[in-house]
Amino acid sequence: MKNSVHKIFWGLLLLLSAAALIFYGIGGEAGFFGIPLYKLLLGLILVSWIVAKVFFGNTLRERFKIFFPLAFLFMLFEPEIADHLRYHGENIINNWLLLLAALLANIAMTVIIPKKSRKSYSKSGNRCESYGFGEYESYDKKQFSDSVIYIDASITTKSYVKNTCGETNVYYQNSDRAVENVVYTLTVENSMGETNVHVPADWVVKNEMSCFLGEINTRKNPQGEVKLIIRGENNLGETNIL
Repeated sequence: MKNSVHKIFWGLLLLLSAAALIFYGIGGEAGFFGIPLYKLLLGLILVSWIVAKVFFGNTLRERFKIFFPLAFLFMLFEPEIADHLRYHGENIINNWLLLLAALLANIAMTVIIPKKSRKSYSKSGNRCESYGFGEYESYDKKQFSDSVIYIDASITTKSYVKNTCGETNVYYQNSDRAVENVVYTLTVENSMGETNVHVPADWVVKNEMSCFLGEINTRKNPQGEVKLIIRGENNLGETNIL
């Protein structure tokens, strides 16, 4: 349910962005309270960004990192704010100083709010015990980078991989020592990036991923005994099951 709401939210946000661009392109001055409609739409997008951070952030630290959208919101309506405050001129504060202040505030939130610790997922095969990932035996999260993830099939049957704005390659090792009579599961969350899952040649794959404005490519299945179910989401990116 949460994933569906999340998709609808971002879909509506994209539609609002398209409408704002159209109204700006045609020079439409129609609006409310003397504010052009395209500005109101852009403002609604920024408010939605703030709401998404506050209510859909994965951690407390992420939920407080709202200073950049707040800064952009102020810059967008700065002339109207200056007029309301009867300020002389439309530029209340230099935009670069405002963005620098937003950056420092974000860094302050990073320092003040501690990062949630996670246990390492080495060859021990222990379950992930922290912050809602207890069902997985391995957990990897990559952002804005190219990375390679190796999963030991001899001890790990349930894995989670998240890739954001990067390229991630996932490999299964020791497939010849796969756990008997067990269906392997891999949860993939790929957003605005590329994730390649390299499955052992004799494994049978069942793809249960959902896709939003992206592409999922799945290989043909061989005749095999070991089964792997891949679940998760592909949003604005590409996932290849090889």
